[in-house]
Amino acid sequence: MCPKGGPGEHPIEYYRFFTDFGKGLYTVREENKDYAIEAAKLITKKKKKEKWGVVVFYASKEDLDQAANPLIFQDKRSYPPNAPVLDNSSGQPANWLQFIEHNRHIGDVSILKKDDYTWEKYDWIEGPIWVPRDSNIDEGRDPFPDSLLQINWVRGLKILNKAGRELISGESGQPCPNIAGAWEGKLVVKEVNGSTNIRVGQSRFLTGNSFVITQDDCTVVLKFNNNEITGDFKPGEAIPSQSGGRTERTEADTVVLTEHPTGPLTRAELTIYGLGAGSLKGKLKVEIEQRSPNGAVIVSGGMVERK
Repeated sequence: MCPKGGPGEHPIEYYRFFTDFGKGLYTVREENKDYAIEAAKLITKKKKKEKWGVVVFYASKEDLDQAANPLIFQDKRSYPPNAPVLDNSSGQPANWLQFIEHNRHIGDVSILKKDDYTWEKYDWIEGPIWVPRDSNIDEGRDPFPDSLLQINWVRGLKILNKAGRELISGESGQPCPNIAGAWEGKLVVKEVNGSTNIRVGQSRFLTGNSFVITQDDCTVVLKFNNNEITGDFKPGEAIPSQSGGRTERTEADTVVLTEHPTGPLTRAELTIYGLGAGSLKGKLKVEIEQRSPNGAVIVSGGMVERK
């Protein structure tokens, strides 16, 4: 959605379906603008589009004050008195989690998304962003903090259609992620081919400056102990992960190093995890291939963190 021109010239008609607060147009508040920009860049990158864009709406206080009936979940423990009474809320106004699980049909296997919920009695619905782990589904990213609120504009779309707008955009050709620095963690031998005293399952801890990366734009040099190897990032990818019956995407960028190896190093593959990776975000997955003097090939791997 990229409306242009002045207020009212391009009415908003785009909706997302089967979401946390039912059908509608979702935004975030100004204090969470960085999250919106990061998400726009990720989506653009996954869809291989040339540009990303974020629309900023400037709604007047007078228009917002005229909204008669917003539904606001201030945090994940909220029970707003004007929330609907649902089949999963025990005869009481629904709390944040009950409302979302109702909208997403969680636990109701008889409904296969044949009906979407539209809460047209509310001007807007505001509350924290849900992830599967909020419903004790052991998949996907870690929960968002309560402070990251989303707003679903239902009847209140008329407010946004009157609001001033600004389009923030940029090229989708993003710089390669910065993985420079010293990294620590455990590497475990995964595979051994040939005659050597090293066995599968042996491990070693990387500490100090035993695993250091330097970087110039997209070219990466790994110094592993006293040996080096060089390579370049390849285009980022989105790794699919099943989450409560849905498929989510986790951003990951990989650099494969095979150039100018010294010592026993023959190959290294480094994957840095980004937005949507939950507890993996910012961690580096490592695979190292080395060749011993007698020709044996040893492959080690593990997850490391920046010091």
